[in-house]
Amino acid sequence: PEEFGEIILRSAGAAGTLRLRDVARLELGAQSYEQQATLDGKTAVGIRIFLAPGANALDVADAVKAKVAALSKRFPAGVDYEIPFDTTRFVKASISEVEHTLFEAGILVVLVVFLFLGSWRATLIPMLAVPVSLIGTFAGLWLFGFGINTLTLFAMVIAIGIVVDDAIVMLENVERLMHEKGMSPFDAAIASVREVGGAIIAIVLVLVSVFLPVAFLGGIAGALYRQFAITVAVAVVISGFVALTLTPALCALILRPRDAEAPHGNRFLRWFEARFNSVAAWHGRTVRWLLGHPKAALGIFLAILAANVVLIRLIPRGFIPSEDQGYVLGVVSLPDGASVSRTRTYMAEIVPEIMATPTPKSEVFHAFAISGFDLIGGGEKTNAGTIFIPLIPWDQRKYSAEQLSGMLTGAVAKSSKGMCFVVNPPPIRGIGSAGGFEFYLQARDDDDPAKLGKVLDGLLAALRKRPELAGINTFYRTTVPQYAAEVDQVRAAALGIPLPDIYDALQTTIGSVYVNDFTRAGRTYRVLMQSEPSDRMALKDVGRVHVRANDGSMVPLTSLVTVRESYGPDQIERYQGFVAARVIGGSVPGVSSSDALRIVEETAAATLPPGYELDWTAQALQEKRSASSAVPAFSMALLMVFLILAALYEKWSLPIGVILTVPFALLGALVAIFVRGSASRPGKAVPRQFPAVLTDGKVKEFTEGSGRLDMANAIASKANPLTARVMANRIWTELIGRSLVETPSDYGVRTPAPKNPELLEHLAASFMKDEWSMKKLIRSIVLSRTFLQTADVRADGLAKDPDNDLNWRAQRRRLDFEAMRDSMLRVAGRLDSAKLGGQPFNLEANFSEPRRTLYGSIDRQNLPAFFRTFDFANPDYHVPKRNQTTTPQQALWMMNHPFARAQAETLAAKVAALSSTEAKVKALYVAVLGRAPNKDETALALDYLREAELAPAPASWRNGYGGWNPATKSVAFTDMTVATKERIAPTADLADKKFAHTFLTSKGGHPGDKTDGTAVIRRWTAGSAGKYRIEGTLAVASKSSDGVRIILWGMPDSPPDESKYFIGGCLIDHQ
Repeated sequence: PEEFGEIILRSAGAAGTLRLRDVARLELGAQSYEQQATLDGKTAVGIRIFLAPGANALDVADAVKAKVAALSKRFPAGVDYEIPFDTTRFVKASISEVEHTLFEAGILVVLVVFLFLGSWRATLIPMLAVPVSLIGTFAGLWLFGFGINTLTLFAMVIAIGIVVDDAIVMLENVERLMHEKGMSPFDAAIASVREVGGAIIAIVLVLVSVFLPVAFLGGIAGALYRQFAITVAVAVVISGFVALTLTPALCALILRPRDAEAPHGNRFLRWFEARFNSVAAWHGRTVRWLLGHPKAALGIFLAILAANVVLIRLIPRGFIPSEDQGYVLGVVSLPDGASVSRTRTYMAEIVPEIMATPTPKSEVFHAFAISGFDLIGGGEKTNAGTIFIPLIPWDQRKYSAEQLSGMLTGAVAKSSKGMCFVVNPPPIRGIGSAGGFEFYLQARDDDDPAKLGKVLDGLLAALRKRPELAGINTFYRTTVPQYAAEVDQVRAAALGIPLPDIYDALQTTIGSVYVNDFTRAGRTYRVLMQSEPSDRMALKDVGRVHVRANDGSMVPLTSLVTVRESYGPDQIERYQGFVAARVIGGSVPGVSSSDALRIVEETAAATLPPGYELDWTAQALQEKRSASSAVPAFSMALLMVFLILAALYEKWSLPIGVILTVPFALLGALVAIFVRGSASRPGKAVPRQFPAVLTDGKVKEFTEGSGRLDMANAIASKANPLTARVMANRIWTELIGRSLVETPSDYGVRTPAPKNPELLEHLAASFMKDEWSMKKLIRSIVLSRTFLQTADVRADGLAKDPDNDLNWRAQRRRLDFEAMRDSMLRVAGRLDSAKLGGQPFNLEANFSEPRRTLYGSIDRQNLPAFFRTFDFANPDYHVPKRNQTTTPQQALWMMNHPFARAQAETLAAKVAALSSTEAKVKALYVAVLGRAPNKDETALALDYLREAELAPAPASWRNGYGGWNPATKSVAFTDMTVATKERIAPTADLADKKFAHTFLTSKGGHPGDKTDGTAVIRRWTAGSAGKYRIEGTLAVASKSSDGVRIILWGMPDSPPDESKYFIGGCLIDHQ
């Protein structure tokens, strides 16, 4: 910075040198302050590591950890590192689980084979075939460029059973030949190859033909299953080769001939063989009966087909079930226009709640929060944030990630300063921002963001009414406060100011501009230029910025740029080329993702107007694509099986018999899924029971039908004083503005004991004594001195109780919007307090209705804009308090909304009718504050009104003619009584005919013949001495092409200012 400060901007010789440090403050800071990271509430710097194409995630993770550990030895004191978010934890855990499953599958295969073969020698043969096949499978993975991951390992688990099948077919036939025909193991092995070799080849070809079509699926489904399918196919081919080569050789070397009639030596195996033989005999009898009753067999087959159809319809469908990946995501959103500092404050408040949930033992490992980063919408937003919440290891947790998401959402919802909902990440990273579905609402014909916002509100309201859907939300807002700057290009051109100069001035002073780069210590840094924060915080700061005209004069931007307040989206997304708004959501338990997508499409078709369409994205898009490709893949697999079997057996009828067994296998799979359940099926209903806190932990049954009366009696029982304390604390919080217990939602579980326990006990005891009457409790509080006192600060109270824990003065709190609206109506004398009850009215459509806001109907899922502005309780979360935020939109509403202005005007009219000024002041105080003013307040109000009366009223423009009189050195001015407000046009009855051709309008005109010092004049007289700026442009040229001319006069005794003479347009800036 010191070297930059020496840069010379201008040198005027002896007059001195102007350097950069003379006009600017220089510092070496961060490139951007929009995002700030914290780890567990402490300031941190986050470094993101992404994989390069072809890199292995586990190798990269190990390398990064080793490198950071080595670099940490050079960290300065007080600086440490942590790796809070590591996606490879889930990968390692998944591979470990699959490895365990692989080992368990091998053990089970050994036991099952031994159980049926009854010989360790025979069992050893297929088990020796397994490692040979798996080694060949690894070679195939290397050949195809695949790695060892969860998909390939899972394929190997499946392959173990398939590999053993081929070897067992060969082994069983060898033993059959040895026992039935008395062959030696060698001869039996050769004969077995000749007998079952074709069958083994058929098995291999059929399995390969089933798995290979899956590898050619398109979309994400093909990418997911390709490695799995090819791994299984390779294992099957190698297992067939092993069954035809290695297995016969092992049979000849290992097996020993034994008498087929000799009983087995093991008692358990003899018992199992007897049971198995009886089952086989029953099976034979059943087959013979079915062969003798073909109609019954056909009926059973049709019943199985019908059962398949029914189960396919009953079982929920989905794409990829949500998984516990060891972390969850917190999505933070604040009201539109909220600053970054406000977002950081809110996130700092909720991070401790996240770290302490659940109680008493938290299962959260870290909370890595990034303010200013919008995970769902993408990009940087001042009112958004993201929290990465890694969880402790799976085996140390009591709850799943899905359960913790709900618990954490409830924990952070206790603060109403913002909104944060915790979601499970998408099952596949990169496909969507969160679990569930995502879609875009596209504006196909009209790209107006405001119209899109209205259509979106209607669609969201319809979707939220569907009980099958949950979590419907969007971050598309058209209510973000903005400033729209419009440049007067005609005026800029008249002054010779290039438009880029205006844009650069705005960007440099209100925003920031990139200048160039510089190198320091081998690293490249950017040079950014911007105004001091204090000089760009308000709209008026635009007027302090000047640009240079072609004559060298400095022109303020306010003369060239019109800035107006507006609202709109903070960013506009385009999807498939159309302006679009993204919506996220999910389904309730028991509703599959495919059903949820169908419901959304049906609702959109019935709700959306022409020109607006829904388009899926992320996981939902892949599910739609995969659903359309599953049926062709299944059909192709059946066709390949049929052709292979037909070629093998040289008959067209035999393959049909084999394929007709598919419904039987499909029924087994469907029944297993239906009985076991799926990720979309709900579990058992939680039985009704009393909360343990109301029964001292004992189980208590409900006696009433609904149980509501039992619950009410339990809550209002003298045996449960805790409920009385909780209710008293809630009512006190609502009326006073501060809780006796700091966290009313969990009643002080994570906070110290109440600082005024005696007051809490008194309120609870009075509440119970008055038979749990809320009316009496509220009355006792609002009539107390505590409620009626002011918020004035006293020195003695501040010294003894600076935090006002003992309520020695009123707690400061903002009125709820409902009370605010009712108060406005009451102050204006329009509140209809006599009409109680009755039908509710539409509050948004009839906002000026004089009835109390309590009777206004509200769609809590689609709140009106004014309720969102004033922090109406969010219906999706538990909101214990509503007194935290104050935003600019609220002030704008109070000043500009027609309802607020109407009530103010009504009150002003009533007060203005009073006779004396002092009576007016007293009436205002009584109407607004409910009390009369004291002497000091009365004196201040009267002084203010006297000053206002003495100040002259603003003068209006007067139209006339005349000119500068050199003899009297004054401006000669004669009013034109015939002139209108907008136009000066002399008529024929004027005495001075030379003015017959002069005219002047608000857009231009002709001033007439100025040779004798006469002209058309628009006069404005200031009300008092001071500095004034008159701005305007005369932009309409005259027909004679000499342009619109203007000369400025100041005070009556000042001569014409010829320096302000312009042709073709002018800027009036005369003080």
